[in-house]
Amino acid sequence: MTRRAILFITLGLLILAAWWHWFPRAREADYRFAGSWTLPTSKDGTSAIPIGIVIAGKEVFVSDAGSHRIVVFDKEGNYIRDFAGEGDGPGELGRPMLMDVDDQGNRLYVAEYLNDRIQMFSLQGDPLGTIGTPGSGPGEFDAPSGVKVDVTPEIRNWFWPALGRGVEVAIFSYGAMLLLNLPPYVTR
Repeated sequence: MTRRAILFITLGLLILAAWWHWFPRAREADYRFAGSWTLPTSKDGTSAIPIGIVIAGKEVFVSDAGSHRIVVFDKEGNYIRDFAGEGDGPGELGRPMLMDVDDQGNRLYVAEYLNDRIQMFSLQGDPLGTIGTPGSGPGEFDAPSGVKVDVTPEIRNWFWPALGRGVEVAIFSYGAMLLLNLPPYVTR
């Protein structure tokens, strides 16, 4: 073996050792899998498609986009109830997506992908109203995929629905008044 070959092999091994030492690697998480829950079959036998999850008090709310409903469990995974069903009327859902609970823990906000709105429910499942209408203008939704309720000192609640296809965000004040509509980010 020539000196040049030995030099290249040594240099290659040094580079490999340096890469192995400094290259970021996946690390084991500090948590471990503890179990899973199964959504009960809906009344009409539709397959469950769990999308969103939010915890309010002692209850866990799961949006089931396949059965157009919200399923409620306790924190141990025991089924408590479900509410809503497919439709576009008050208390009915069209592919519920991500959800959030208000700062007082008494209202559930659900983004409805097919109905182009955010629907508000009591934690018992009673419909309390809707935010937004279908469309692409200010305060209108086109397949919203999520909602976030935030608290500020000036305004009790702000709603940050992700508007889906338009890839834009609208900010509503408490009472569903449009404050700001951030236009879609466009790349060409």
